[in-house]
Amino acid sequence: HALSSLGRHEAAADAYGEALKLAPEDPYVRHLVSASGGLPQAGRAPTEYLETVFDGYAGRFEQHLISLGYRVPGLIRAALLEQLDLAAGPIGPVLDLGCGTGLMAVALSDLPLRPLVGVDLSAGMLAEARAKGLYERLVQQDLDTLLAEPGPAWPVVLAADVFCYFGALDGVLTRVARRLVPGGLCVFSVELLAEGEGWLLGRQGRYSHAEHHVRAAIADAGVALVRCTPEVLRFE
Repeated sequence: HALSSLGRHEAAADAYGEALKLAPEDPYVRHLVSASGGLPQAGRAPTEYLETVFDGYAGRFEQHLISLGYRVPGLIRAALLEQLDLAAGPIGPVLDLGCGTGLMAVALSDLPLRPLVGVDLSAGMLAEARAKGLYERLVQQDLDTLLAEPGPAWPVVLAADVFCYFGALDGVLTRVARRLVPGGLCVFSVELLAEGEGWLLGRQGRYSHAEHHVRAAIADAGVALVRCTPEVLRFE
């Protein structure tokens, strides 16, 4: 990690490779080796990797993102105001996938979008979200598992900085589509892959997606694309 943070990516890849020899089945280590190019890229980040990263990150998550000029909750709020008729009365329930510390709930707290239900893998992140008192319910579960289970349909599903931990988006978007009410709205962010047609796991452990792949995955899910807009998500 130290080598990677210094931009010494080849040396970091060597160190991750040595760690893999000591823990060949460790999902966290394997994901880092994949991100550095030492293993084939998996279709999504392992749940064990995400739990480890975000449990350790929870206490400083918000301060760090704010220092990067993090814009995603505000961008999603603006999209909801554009697409929904909130003057007609409350709309909900709203499912916040990968809710983290609850920044999305804070951005929506003055809008008639309720009740809010948050789902996240990390107990540490959920503890931060629970302290805000803005969610009716918080669930510690993998979002793929939750979406695949029988359950209610949702008028609004949000995914702020969540699909960057998935490679191919076809599967997860199809599962989201199946859990939307007719005419329901899903708003999500991805990180742009500037070159290529598919997706790529980057050194930072997150996936980026070509716009063509996003559009194709939405079409495969059987839902209509309302808007796809390039935006600055944060600075780093």
